[in-house]
Amino acid sequence: MLGAINEERSRRPLILSLTAEDCFIRKIAVPRSALFHLDKILELEIDRVTPFRASDVVSGWYELPEDCEDEHAAIVHVIARKELIWPIIAKLQALGRSLARVLVRDEDGHAADLRISLALPERPDSRRRRRLCAGLACTAAMLAAIAGGLSLSRQASQLALLDERLLQAQAQAKKVRDELDAIESSSQRIAALRKERLDGPSPLAVWAELTRLLPDNAWLADMAISQSGVTIDGTAQSAENLIALLDGSPMFEDVAFTGPVTKTLGGKLDRFSISLTLSKPATVAAVQ
Repeated sequence: MLGAINEERSRRPLILSLTAEDCFIRKIAVPRSALFHLDKILELEIDRVTPFRASDVVSGWYELPEDCEDEHAAIVHVIARKELIWPIIAKLQALGRSLARVLVRDEDGHAADLRISLALPERPDSRRRRRLCAGLACTAAMLAAIAGGLSLSRQASQLALLDERLLQAQAQAKKVRDELDAIESSSQRIAALRKERLDGPSPLAVWAELTRLLPDNAWLADMAISQSGVTIDGTAQSAENLIALLDGSPMFEDVAFTGPVTKTLGGKLDRFSISLTLSKPATVAAVQ
């Protein structure tokens, strides 16, 4: 019975336990949202934090709950070289034994489970093969650099073309803005003239009203129409009667002589100059 128990124990997979002195250990703080992908994140940092390549080492991590904060977790990252583990795996396989796990323990008893394929990796057995792989890697790097240079050159030419098109578009936009400003200025002048015409008296209406009011023995030699008034010069048999006639029109108000009435050379006609103030625009429009 004892022999059977010993034989059963010899078939059980073993757990290889390493000490912290055999490994590279660092303590970091990471966001808790990154714990799900932490294995891949730490694997990408191996080349940066150690002098080894990721393919030459195995790594694992464990959490320190007592050092954790609300949004960050305290992580201990453990890195061990494969050369430290391969000989042990080979000897155990030669004895017919197998490993279930590889653990690294620190002085406080914390353990990190190293992620490792327990099958022995294939090692390069030829210097020619290593040189060939290195040559292929260099060639691939050169091709990648050439492709990157061509891509940058093409992007630079496209950017130059876009800059040229942008300048052309800006020039066209400035031309359109200048045309719009000219149109707006013309529109403002036209609106001002239209308003002046609407607010001011119609010369034809003023002339028609004067023709209606003045008697046949009165003649006009000059007429000036402004925004608010009219001035007429002429001769009549009786200039005094003209004031009452003109003042009776709804189109005019404040009718008065601008100067003294004088006689012509023959003495039969009065020479006059009369100023008339135009009534309100609504009254003028009604008369028109």
